[in-house]
Amino acid sequence: MSIVWKISEILKAEGINNSSQLQKSLEEKLGVSISRQSLHKLIKNKPCYLKMETLQAICNLLNIASNEFLIIRPEEAIRTNAEIIKLYKKKNDSDIASSDPRNFFK
Repeated sequence: MSIVWKISEILKAEGINNSSQLQKSLEEKLGVSISRQSLHKLIKNKPCYLKMETLQAICNLLNIASNEFLIIRPEEAIRTNAEIIKLYKKKNDSDIASSDPRNFFK
């Protein structure tokens, strides 16, 4: 999947520049305790996984929906030439005669 993770830009716009500030804001405003190390990873890197409670806390703190900083799009299928030829050969003979193979996946 294609993942766009823009949390650091959103946080900077809110005046939160590091994990310590984010941790303090979460604790003061929401009473939520998340380790500074975990928050640092969220700010500096695209996470491999994300707890729903953490996602909800960030959304609550910033008063925004997750799709403002997290976008997940399906990846486009990548096919090898051999896969394309195999799929193409499965078509009926009449279809093959009337179609241009360059347009097979358009």
